[in-house]
Amino acid sequence: MKTELLYYIVFILGIGIYISDKVNWVDVYGGSQSNLYEVQSIYTFLKKNDVKCKLKISNQRFHSGKNSQAVTGVIKVKRSDRDKAYKLISDYSN
Repeated sequence: MKTELLYYIVFILGIGIYISDKVNWVDVYGGSQSNLYEVQSIYTFLKKNDVKCKLKISNQRFHSGKNSQAVTGVIKVKRSDRDKAYKLISDYSN
């Protein structure tokens, strides 16, 4: 009984953390294989300017049955830093 209750509490906490992560982080910039260097540069620029951000790189398969992949990168920032990040990205691009 106590073990089941512990598992239940851990499960509920895990769901809460997952939902909190989805709600509190927003995408502000993304790219693919052709501009991953730019995505990495902007991510570094945001970090240096004290924006809470994270970079997610993923391999996405396309054309099922073949070994084709597309590499994409997305910069996520805390919702509270979204406006600051957009301004910095605009400044970086100009």
